[in-house]
Amino acid sequence: MIREGRQGVGTAIRRGIEMASGEIIMPMMGDSAEFESDVVVLAHKAQKDTIIVGSRFMRKNTLVGYPPLKRCANRLCNLFAKVLFRIPTSDLTNAFKAYPSIVLKNLDLRSRGYSIFLELPLKAYLRGTRSLVEVSVSHTATRKRCGLRVFRDGIDYCITLFRMLFHHYP
Repeated sequence: MIREGRQGVGTAIRRGIEMASGEIIMPMMGDSAEFESDVVVLAHKAQKDTIIVGSRFMRKNTLVGYPPLKRCANRLCNLFAKVLFRIPTSDLTNAFKAYPSIVLKNLDLRSRGYSIFLELPLKAYLRGTRSLVEVSVSHTATRKRCGLRVFRDGIDYCITLFRMLFHHYP
C-alpha cells in the first residue's frame, strides 16, 4: 500500500489494522526502536484474550537515548491513564504491543497521530479485554525530524485521555 502525503501515524496504524489478516496484530514504529528479540518474545506471549504490553520502563531492559523531557511527559501520561482508568500497566503509550486481531478490528479508532498508541489499548481494555500482561522490552530512541514532539503531541494525548474519560464515564 502506498500512502500519499502526510496523513499521520494514526491513520497508517488504522489502515494496517484493516488490512491485517492474522490472529495477532503487533503495531510498532518503523524506526528500528524495538529489538528483534523482543518482537519474538511478544509474539510468543501473545494470547487470544490478552493484550501484551511492551514496557520500556520495567527493570531488566535497555532504554537508550530517550530524552528526559519526553520521559517525564510519558510517565505523567501513563500515570494519569493508570489513575483515571485503573489500567494495570506502566507503559500504555508505547506503540509496541500485541493484540488479538478480533479486538482491534472492532474498535472505533479516531486518532490520526501518535495518540493512537494510547487510544488502542485504552479502548481495547475498556471494551472488555481486561487481561494485560507486561513484558520488559528494550528501546532505542531515534532522532527523527518529523517524529513525536512532546508539546504538540502531548495535547493530542490529553485530548484522547479526556475523550476516553467522558465517553467511558458519562
